[in-house]
Amino acid sequence: MSNNNLLVIGSGIAGLTAAQAAAKNGFTVHLVEKDGVLGGKAATYACKATNNCAKCSACLVLQARAAVEAEEGIKVYLHSRVSRCGGQPGNYQVQLKTPAGEVEIQVAGIIVAAGFSPLAPEKRGELGLGWQRGVISALELEQALAREGKFVKAYPGVQKIGFVQCVGSRDLALGNEYCSQVCCMYALRLARKIKHELPDSEIAVFYMDIQTFGRSFDKYLKEIEEVAQIKLVRGIPAKVFSFPYEKVTVRYTDSLSGRVESEQFDLLVLSTAITPENELTELAQTLGIEQNRFGFLANLEPGNYQSSKKGIYVCGTCQGPKSISDSIAQARAVVGQLLTDLAAR
Repeated sequence: MSNNNLLVIGSGIAGLTAAQAAAKNGFTVHLVEKDGVLGGKAATYACKATNNCAKCSACLVLQARAAVEAEEGIKVYLHSRVSRCGGQPGNYQVQLKTPAGEVEIQVAGIIVAAGFSPLAPEKRGELGLGWQRGVISALELEQALAREGKFVKAYPGVQKIGFVQCVGSRDLALGNEYCSQVCCMYALRLARKIKHELPDSEIAVFYMDIQTFGRSFDKYLKEIEEVAQIKLVRGIPAKVFSFPYEKVTVRYTDSLSGRVESEQFDLLVLSTAITPENELTELAQTLGIEQNRFGFLANLEPGNYQSSKKGIYVCGTCQGPKSISDSIAQARAVVGQLLTDLAAR
């Protein structure tokens, strides 16, 4: 192969995995990251282990970042973007906008792993995210736990916590009919971690229905209810307010009983939807590739990781919601397909 350069866009877990796998297969990888640090949002997630590993995979992101930073075959461009892309499969001419100026590279293929954006707070403003005291996103909770190490240090005095699922996911009014897939499991893991640290705390999880991803989910769900005594409430809050109370008040209809209920919490955690990265449309236009009806990057066909343009591949959450472990598996598969396609030319 005359051109052994490869471009990877995005350095979340999918981008890190793809970059490392490609470098191990002899490519010189140009890894472009628009922010100032590698790892993406998943690098800010908290470990959710209690006495045992919770299999949340957060540690894998930091391990992947360290491996990429130590890999001589990967050139990293931070605070950088793709400003132009031309050429053809096997020989794309790409222009990068970097802090040091414009950089021109020729690459045999491109892997897009541009990540995601959490739902904008104003999209579900009635739930208080972004303006109501005591209401935070699950990402904010993750980051606080990662930063402080303990829940009591991050949120002193908090004893009653509510989690609200499907905030912006499976929402016909927003046009987000899809499930974000990871929210049920990460919320339950976070709730279990808090309960382990604060056994006397009261925790409730409001849900539409529980998505059972993973082989051990049923066993874990039984532990959540029977051992940790975390209350599962089938009903999504319609309104969140504080005045005239000091605490956050949640009003909801219990879908099992049909009754309208109200409950107060010290802290309310919203599991917001995984949505397309804010600048994804601009990137798609620059590369000349298509998005699906939800705004994520489209695959050529199911099971094929190529985008609508030959020689450009997509993986990770820019292609659709998925877990850390699924992003890793898809990134490795993408590199495998790219190698196969290049060998066939």
